[in-house]
Order: sequence, then structure tokens, then C-alpha cells
Amino acid sequence: MILVVRGIVSSAKQGGLILVGLVMIGVSIFMFQDGSADLVASWFDQITGR
Repeated sequence: MILVVRGIVSSAKQGGLILVGLVMIGVSIFMFQDGSADLVASWFDQITGR
């Protein structure tokens, strides 16, 4: 939240902070959903080839 507010308040040069803040909020909301741990574990299994 701090990154989003800071990105909005700061100059347009630092607009990347808005994107970073939104991505972090999105990831945290996703990780609190039911079954997200199983989904992430299956992604890691696919990446590592296990």
C-alpha cells in the first residue's frame, strides 16, 4: 500500500512504483486464496521437472 500511495504522490518519473505496488498487492491477495499453495507447488514442480 505504501508503494502505491508513494507512486501516486510522487512525480511521473517514478510511475514504476505504482506498477510494483499493484503487483505486490495482487500477489499477496492471490497467496491468501484457497488452494494457491498447491498451484504454486505444481508450478515449481513443472519448472524443476520433478
